[in-house]
Amino acid sequence: NDQEAHVGLSIGIALYPNDTIKAQTLIKYADTAMYNAKHEGKNTFRFFSAELDRHVKKKQEIAVLLRKAIEKDELTLHYQPIIDVRTNKIKGAEALLRWHNEKLGDVRPDIFIPIAEEIGIISAMGDWVLLQACQQNKCWQQQGYSYIVMSVNMLSLIHI
Repeated sequence: NDQEAHVGLSIGIALYPNDTIKAQTLIKYADTAMYNAKHEGKNTFRFFSAELDRHVKKKQEIAVLLRKAIEKDELTLHYQPIIDVRTNKIKGAEALLRWHNEKLGDVRPDIFIPIAEEIGIISAMGDWVLLQACQQNKCWQQQGYSYIVMSVNMLSLIHI
């Protein structure tokens, strides 16, 4: 019907008998490689490897633990002061999200933020960050500190 279609292709490859001799496991490994190909930009192929398997399992572990991070009070905000160089006084603060998990230790934001986006909890994390930053700013004001601008990086925290 004069309709044009564009098709993309992502391929996952697992090899018999190098990767496994079990058919079901071979399919699972090929599937893992295919999802990695999709994640890496689509329209490509990836071979399964033990390293890829470790990476995927680690990412899954982080995702499971990250889902519980807010309720377990594992997220914190660190505040980096913003200094007016002319007066040498604090004119604001930037709220920096950090995650410490008892099993994983300190997890870098460049690791957990993309996973939070991928598993759909980034909005809840963003809400938590905004609430905490506002509460801290109010607390500082109640302690007698003058009004300061609180900066929160929202580019990856808002899900549109």
